This record gives sequence, structure tokens and C-alpha cells, in this order.
Amino acid sequence: MAIVDGLLIVLLVLLPVAAFLIVSQMGEDWLTGRLCGGVRFQEFQAEPVDENELPQSVAQFFGQHTGEMLGLGFECLGDYRLIHAPGVAHSRFFVSGDRRELAAIEVCGSKRTYALFSVFEDGTFLQSSPMRARKLPATAEVPLEYHHVPGASVEQLWQEHAAAAEQYERDHDCKRLKIEPERWGEVAAYAHRLDGWRLCSKGMSARPPMPLGREQVRRRVGLK
Repeated sequence: MAIVDGLLIVLLVLLPVAAFLIVSQMGEDWLTGRLCGGVRFQEFQAEPVDENELPQSVAQFFGQHTGEMLGLGFECLGDYRLIHAPGVAHSRFFVSGDRRELAAIEVCGSKRTYALFSVFEDGTFLQSSPMRARKLPATAEVPLEYHHVPGASVEQLWQEHAAAAEQYERDHDCKRLKIEPERWGEVAAYAHRLDGWRLCSKGMSARPPMPLGREQVRRRVGLK
């Protein structure tokens, strides 16, 4: 009987401790942004897909704009299925001849678009697309800037993006960084974290994992 009483006392002591640890971990998950708007935040993940295995509608859209990208001097980096995205999403990635822009042709469900991306020396990420995005200026906390060019063709988007990038270089006295083709995924992951952080900074959800600090951009993203 004494042994049973002793076990009961131990349980009474340990249960509150266990409950506290569980609740603390849940709180940490929330505060560090592992949960975002009730949906678990997913890091950027992409797996290569053979061109012949793409859904027909995706292959057609990719083919429709790939020639335009190549004609502008972009190098195709391959096709990928975006595992982190909701539903089924595919992207064909490119890098410019001077290695200062990343580009993508994207299909996610019924949404089809293309986009251009640049990273600057101060860590700011510029994205240009004919598809409307959350229009907010880059800030010190969330250095991600969207440039909406409605109805633009690939060539028009390229011209508008280049002009916006050059304007940012002049206004902020910093240059675009070169993107090594083999590190494109880390560049995309950097933007993905910034995008998630921006959503959370608007009070829409808990903050997801912190993006790379600006001082880490060169080392972690493989830029020069």
C-alpha cells in the first residue's frame, strides 16, 4: 500500500511537469512560426521531374514560354514539382546569362504565370510577375518587394524587371548579386521564407521561421 501511495505521489508531481513541457513546446512551435494560419509552415522543397512526365497542360504552358526565356539568353535549370505548395504545383526554372536574375514558369492548379527574381547586396529580394501579388514595399524586417506588371509578355516583364532592378540599385547604392546555377534552390528558399514572414507580419498568422539574415546572404545562398 505504501508503494502504491508513493507511485501516486510521483505521478501527481510529474504530470504537471509533463503538461508544462508539452504546452511550452506548443507555444514555441507557435512563436517560431511552425504553424502559420492553422497550416504548418513548409520549407521550400522541390523535386526534379522529367519533362516527359509533366502533365500535358503543364508541359504545354511551359513550352509556350520556354522559347521566349531562351531567346532572352536564359539558361534552363530543369523542371520541378514544388512539394511545399498546396495541391499540385510545377515550375521550370531559368537563370540569366549574366547570372543576375532567376526566372520561373509556374503552374499551380488553375494559376499559370511566370516571374523574374533578383537578390541585392542588402538582402532585398525583388520579384516581378504579371500576376497580382501582395503589394507591399520592402522593409528592413521583410526585404521582399513585388513588382506587378499586369498583362506583360515574358519579354515585357524582363524589360520592366530590369528597369526596376536598375532603379533599386541607383536608389539604394547596391548591386544585384550573381546567382550560381547550382544554388538556385537556396535562392528560392530564401524568397519563400521572406514571403511567409511577410504574411505573418501583416497579422494574418503566426510568424514562420526567420529568413536568412542579410549578413548571411552571400555565404548561405552562394552569391557573389
